[in-house]
Amino acid sequence: MYRLEQWKVVTIEDTRYESPELQRKVLAGRVYNNPHFKDGEKIYTSRPLVAKGRIIKTLSGSVYRLGEPDPEYLEWMKENYPNFDPENPIKI
Repeated sequence: MYRLEQWKVVTIEDTRYESPELQRKVLAGRVYNNPHFKDGEKIYTSRPLVAKGRIIKTLSGSVYRLGEPDPEYLEWMKENYPNFDPENPIKI
């Protein structure tokens, strides 16, 4: 299992217009314990498919344990989503 720190949910921009529900959402953050990257390297995951608490499985089959979110992202979530649950931060 890989660890993702300073993570946030981002939308992958496409050159064509897509309605909001069709836009691709992925996680961006600093990865650890992944042999394909240096510890602390910034990555973008594939699309999250399963979320159980802070454990996320992506379309590519990778499994991540979410560590601390990006501080600015966390503040934005708290301001815009008062029911944000840091123990279950990703809704699929």
